[in-house]
Amino acid sequence: MGRKSLGLEAKDKDALVFEDSPTGIAAGKAAGCKGCGRASSHTAEQIILAEPDWIVEDLNSVVVVGMEGAMVVLEFRNSLVEN
Repeated sequence: MGRKSLGLEAKDKDALVFEDSPTGIAAGKAAGCKGCGRASSHTAEQIILAEPDWIVEDLNSVVVVGMEGAMVVLEFRNSLVEN
């Protein structure tokens, strides 16, 4: 439902959610998005169990490095976990 309200089709696999809760990460992954978790209100161990694609210390670790058409290209620096 959230993807649809943003105008994203189910086939669009390049959507990314940023979350600091395991349930938020799980919801994003269930919607077919990639997930970037941040251990702040939950422990790193709890975030890891939600299986995000990346875990970062903070959002300063995520840098926009360019554009490819309508897509934003990100670089993850100081990633704690990358799946």
